[in-house]
Amino acid sequence: MNKIKEIHSDVLLSLNKHNNTWLPLALKLNELVKAVGGTNKREYWQKHFKVDSFYQYCEIVLKADSSTMYKYLLCAVQIEKHRPDLIELYESDNSIKIAGFTVFYELI
Repeated sequence: MNKIKEIHSDVLLSLNKHNNTWLPLALKLNELVKAVGGTNKREYWQKHFKVDSFYQYCEIVLKADSSTMYKYLLCAVQIEKHRPDLIELYESDNSIKIAGFTVFYELI
């Protein structure tokens, strides 16, 4: 429970900073979804955030567009799966620029 609250706090912090880069927010959303058990694990979203799904979490809790947040999530999943080296590179030097999420989303 505390880990999920901590990740949620990181998501909120990343949401506020995501105008500079989308990647930290996308990675934190991915981490949160994994911790909760998936985007549609209703009982877990209800337990932790009083919403039914990731989409409601985005709209109600984050007050952000769920469509955009879901695109970020999809991109993070694909980068983690196919190019984890980009994540490692970004984490070691977060001043590097990663392509915009729309490039990754179009590739998906």
